[in-house]
Amino acid sequence: MNILIVNPFSSAEFLYNSFKQANIKTIALYTKSDLEIFIRPEKDWFNKQIFVDNADINTILNLIKNENIEFVLNGCESYSSGLVADQIAMLLKLNSYNNPKYTEYRTNKYKTNIILQQQQIPNVAQVKFRFGIDNIDNPSFKKINYPCFVKPLNGVSSYGVAKINSFIQLKDFFNNLDITDIKNRINSYLNEEILEYLICEYIDGDEYFIDTVSYQGNHYVSSIQKYKKKFLNNGKLIYRYIEISTNDLLNRKIISYTQKILNAVELNSGFAHTELMVKNGEPVLIELNQRVSGLRGAANYTAKLEGGETQPDILAKLLHNQDYRPTYISKEYPNYRILILLNLSTSPLPDLKIALKKYKIVHKVIQFKPIGYIHNVLPSAVADSVAVVICYSDNIDLLNQESTEILQHDEEGWS
Repeated sequence: MNILIVNPFSSAEFLYNSFKQANIKTIALYTKSDLEIFIRPEKDWFNKQIFVDNADINTILNLIKNENIEFVLNGCESYSSGLVADQIAMLLKLNSYNNPKYTEYRTNKYKTNIILQQQQIPNVAQVKFRFGIDNIDNPSFKKINYPCFVKPLNGVSSYGVAKINSFIQLKDFFNNLDITDIKNRINSYLNEEILEYLICEYIDGDEYFIDTVSYQGNHYVSSIQKYKKKFLNNGKLIYRYIEISTNDLLNRKIISYTQKILNAVELNSGFAHTELMVKNGEPVLIELNQRVSGLRGAANYTAKLEGGETQPDILAKLLHNQDYRPTYISKEYPNYRILILLNLSTSPLPDLKIALKKYKIVHKVIQFKPIGYIHNVLPSAVADSVAVVICYSDNIDLLNQESTEILQHDEEGWS
């Protein structure tokens, strides 16, 4: 069995290894050949790698005509990537695919929200600001309720996001924004040109994500997880750790709400990583990502450790026509936790496997950056992570105590 993955930038090695274990061959199609180093695949990832530049869909179909593709996945947030994946699956007449007419509603945060509004599904209020086109002094921008939240429309991770408390602060933010830096970060990953910002209603609540698999219009849940965030002294909001959500009532609300979103945008086939805010016990969409969960597969890994199944494992069972029955994770409290390390101090990054050896809770260390690494600028986004540490303990007090110590070292230094 062969799967085609279009631009597998998120958790690429994890995807390859997971499908390999399930006896599924993977062909990676990259629609840009000059990939930056941080998203360029290793040569031994995937059974085959195909690189094309601005090729039309017929050229791509000719390149893969002998590969016996049985399923197509989109591997990143980009509209152009999603469109290629959706067109290929439809033109190959596969038994599970997404309608390309709705690709923009699955990959464009602004248009996703419009669909939710039209179908009366709870959503956040938002307006769009286009650099070089819109005037921030336009009366429509002065009517925004504060605080609000701003983020690049085509952004990735948490680059260029901010909480804004007044119209004056909004003007200052846009006037002082390093547009070139934001464009470079977006274009290096998504290859899209226009810099547009969303100005959104700010929701003061807890942030969750739900990882799902869709197949022939049915949706299956891998896991629901909760972010723990923290404000630094400079006002910057950073992510500290992730763990499985154990609130059964809330989880069922999140599942029901997410299914409505996936149906609304006609996401019938493939992975989704959907981020939500929860306020007063009710979920509302932050953004939908038509791809596998990121952080090199860490969230999928902990989902499996907590008794659930990964997104690739679920899809593999569905493709192999196994009698798949969804596994719902139900626990009193989580035993596993993913620490997000940013190396916020100016001290060089150590070999974390050695530095963390004394902690009982450390289960697995995935270090992204080399020993001695120092950030050029203060990190703020999840994509700035230097490592993730998967922790385990059946003693919640020990889990909390040692997690706090590790994160304190991350913020203050490792010496």
